[in-house]
Amino acid sequence: MKFCCICILLILFKLCFTVGQTQAPSRVDFASPLDIPLSISGNFAELRPNHIHSGVDFRTMSMTGMNVFAAEEGYVSRIKIEPAGFGRAIYITHPNGYVSVYGHLEALSDAIDCYCKNEQYKRQQFAVDLMLKPHEIDVKKGDFIAYSGNAGASGGPHLHFEIREDSSQYPCNVLRLFNISIKDTIPPILEKLWIYPLNGKSYVNGSRNALAFPVTSIQGRASLHSKSEIDVSGDIGLGIQAFDLNNDNFMRNGIYSIEVFVDEAKVFEQVMDKFSFFETRYVNSLIDYKYFMQKGVRINRLFLQPNNKMSVYRNVVNRGIINVIEKSTHEIRVQLKDDNLNVTNLNFTIKGSQHPIKQINLPEKKNVVSQKMYYHHDNTFQRPDIKVEIPENALFDDLDFEFSKSSRQKGFYSAGYMLHTPLVPLYKSITVFIKPMNLPERLYKKALLVAVNERGGVTWSGGEYNNGVVKAVVRTFGKFVVKVDTTPPVIKPHLSNINDTVHFEYGRIAFKITDNLSGIQTYDGYIDGQWILFEYDAKSDMISYQFDPRRMKFGIQHKFELYVTDAKGNKREYHTTFFK
Repeated sequence: MKFCCICILLILFKLCFTVGQTQAPSRVDFASPLDIPLSISGNFAELRPNHIHSGVDFRTMSMTGMNVFAAEEGYVSRIKIEPAGFGRAIYITHPNGYVSVYGHLEALSDAIDCYCKNEQYKRQQFAVDLMLKPHEIDVKKGDFIAYSGNAGASGGPHLHFEIREDSSQYPCNVLRLFNISIKDTIPPILEKLWIYPLNGKSYVNGSRNALAFPVTSIQGRASLHSKSEIDVSGDIGLGIQAFDLNNDNFMRNGIYSIEVFVDEAKVFEQVMDKFSFFETRYVNSLIDYKYFMQKGVRINRLFLQPNNKMSVYRNVVNRGIINVIEKSTHEIRVQLKDDNLNVTNLNFTIKGSQHPIKQINLPEKKNVVSQKMYYHHDNTFQRPDIKVEIPENALFDDLDFEFSKSSRQKGFYSAGYMLHTPLVPLYKSITVFIKPMNLPERLYKKALLVAVNERGGVTWSGGEYNNGVVKAVVRTFGKFVVKVDTTPPVIKPHLSNINDTVHFEYGRIAFKITDNLSGIQTYDGYIDGQWILFEYDAKSDMISYQFDPRRMKFGIQHKFELYVTDAKGNKREYHTTFFK
């Protein structure tokens, strides 16, 4: 009996130990997708305009055409081709529960390219999103799958590489959770500390405005330039300007984790292990959005707005807001870590002081209407000639919404409607309805909304005319007016690649296609009446066709046609003949 009890205890101990092992984080084995030394120009979860970076950008020696390999065995489950975004991207589903993604590719391997082009010709469109069944295209670990490039919304040659959870499609931190690493022994660099007064009774060094404190970072030790205590009162929040460096380049990368301690009690933690694509626009609440729009500099807030529900936050007390009472003293520590867990600490002291509550008399805003809006409710603002619908959770915080109207200007078909300010971000889209003025019936289908900036420039905001109003779904506040688009796109041969004398470049023909307002909607080229595959690079406005001997005859006179249409149905045509 005693022996049986001992056996049971040993079994239970072994089970507990096994459970502990399975719960502990482990790095999953993936191979490098490149056969060159790995160096990054952008890391996981970097803060980008309106989104968080979902992968790692591997440098490719400032060149396109580097060999790209499958990081693990599996099958090609998706091929996405688009003028912007990733340009050309391959998705591989692996039996270990992950999906790897390879973006901005210059060209695909023969098998993948053949499959893709057949589908593009079948659908007669360049942009495709192809979902493949298991085992249609199997790959082994280390198989060649593509050449690196600069396609889509890319700022230079590189490989965008992601690893996602297959079940959730959450992108994961490649350098933290998988067996892919780079040389990095340099701790994060903290440049500035910001302290924000968060209500009408809060002060920082006697000011009701957010103040910046320069920081010196040396080998993981950060210190304020000012050695004195910081005088604060009321509710305050912290923010930082910081970046990380790697050993082999001077590219500024993002921070993996940030922690805030008040008297060694943790009140805030931000960890970039994984996130959902549905929450990526929370980045506009994670940062000081107004300061970014005005100065182009991102301040990482270390406190949360009420509707910031991003999953990267942990152990947050009171939304990271620090309440400081009179005559109290607190030791603050901000700790930063990079993907290799190099650490930088900033220690400083804040002291609570009493400040008189000053009455602030704001200047009266003429012709401005104000309405209280609540982030957790649907909100509607309406006047006889405009309506704005703001859905629940579109705002990051409650808002004193402001509206003003300006007179109609030449070239517009409505008054100008200022909806609050573009310095305040939105998480969700809002719907705007504007009643046009003196819009002829023949132009109903050409009507749209444009956003007007401070210099008078306009940007297409979409929209359609229906039942007496132009309705558009927009992602920002700002000034909106009704305009019409009656101008067709412009087609310009690239470097005279195709004209009456016919000059070809590398066996291809290319054109630059542009539109003045609503944007390119379709582009279709034909040789001898047969549709041809023009590849479209939106950032350069270029379309190009590589002559394909499998789909056209050589050594004869050909008839060429190109039709380009914008989003409002305005069409431009180009016709010529050539010998090839």
